[in-house]
Amino acid sequence: MAAVLLGLLLSFICPSVRAQVWIELVGPAQRSYTAPATYQLQLKSGNTGSGGKYEYLSEPQLTRNGVVISRLSEGIYTESGLSAGTYNYVFSAFGVRNINGDEVSRRLISPTITITVAAPPTPFDGAEYVSASWPGSGDRGTPFSGTVTFRNTGNTTWRSGGGYRLGQAEAYVLDATLLGIAEVSVPHDVAPGGTVTFSFNGTAAKENGPNTIQWQMNRNGVRFGSTSNEQKFETTGRLNRGVMYQQEVPTSMEAGRTYRVKLKFTNTGNTTWSASAGYALGSWNPNDNLRWGRARVPMPNDVIPQLPAFFEFDVVAPSLPGVYSFQWRLLEEGKEWFGRESDNVQVTVNGPPSKVIGNIDGVTSDGQIRGWACSTGIDSSIDIHVYTGGAAGSGGTIFLTGKADLASEPAVATTCKAGGNHRFSLPMSNEQRRQRAGQPIYVHGISPVGQPNNTIDGSGS
Repeated sequence: MAAVLLGLLLSFICPSVRAQVWIELVGPAQRSYTAPATYQLQLKSGNTGSGGKYEYLSEPQLTRNGVVISRLSEGIYTESGLSAGTYNYVFSAFGVRNINGDEVSRRLISPTITITVAAPPTPFDGAEYVSASWPGSGDRGTPFSGTVTFRNTGNTTWRSGGGYRLGQAEAYVLDATLLGIAEVSVPHDVAPGGTVTFSFNGTAAKENGPNTIQWQMNRNGVRFGSTSNEQKFETTGRLNRGVMYQQEVPTSMEAGRTYRVKLKFTNTGNTTWSASAGYALGSWNPNDNLRWGRARVPMPNDVIPQLPAFFEFDVVAPSLPGVYSFQWRLLEEGKEWFGRESDNVQVTVNGPPSKVIGNIDGVTSDGQIRGWACSTGIDSSIDIHVYTGGAAGSGGTIFLTGKADLASEPAVATTCKAGGNHRFSLPMSNEQRRQRAGQPIYVHGISPVGQPNNTIDGSGS
């Protein structure tokens, strides 16, 4: 009597102690079918209560003849196109409870549901998985190969010309595609009761992690027979990955001016970024462009996985007004660009367009035409064309070409609003001097950015 009272008292005080998980496997209404058979099994699970010590469900699995075919804890599992045979289904799981920091588990196993599938009197396609052999892992991009064996459990002969192929169960077609695994035709005729071994090739995926494969026969794309068990392939190896999480970029700039920008990336791969190993930030959209005065920013320090990289550097705004894309991406020189590029910032560049200016200082007694010419805001030297008898397009004739690439003084740099070399000295031959004696000279600067090729000051004299 005392024990009963104690049990009632515990039940009243600690109802959560009784909270237990349960599972149930519900089979179809009928248990006998004719191949190819299709039917459904229902998986159920739940808990009789709640509380701090309630059980939770772990490692649910549905097996068919000892092979795991599903890890659902509840829902509907559909068998489709099963060949003749006896199929025993068992639903199992663990009930796990945490008691004072210790995990206590118990095994839950449903009663076996047996389905019998009889061979039909008419021809049908049937298949049964036998075995497979292939590596369980490989580095990114590494080729691999394997074999899969199936038994013909139907009453038709498999012929490659008849469209019989080994492929994937519907749920794992994408995984097979990521691994480069294609369908395989039967290599020879396979009579009922015979077995056939398929050879296949694949390539480890582009991303690290597991992919699941589940083989199944098909005829002209229509799947039949039982599937293989779920098989994993793990892609491993060095992985360059990075994600930008912050950037500070002016959205308005003046043409030709220098600005400081900041970009921050996180190393989400498994390699260490270092300048000595060729890691850098590169200009993007398009890659390797010099729109902002540089195409590379070296890695500021070694960056191990899961840590950030801070890039702070100067860029020079384009010399012509307009709206420009500002985008960068990580790379390992000579190997690959990687990670997602930085967010595209549209930068409005203001200011006067670069234009050709300059001056003819004079002609020396030995026939040297001297002066300077530049395209404002651009450091690089420009080409020059010399005409007599008029400017280009106005009846003039070109007779000299050259480049304004001689050293120039600070005053020229100030006027050009650019560094670099901008002076020229073009020699005329004695024959050219005799032919054009007394004719005015016109010097055109050739714009490097598609602006007018203006004549420089002093032309026409």
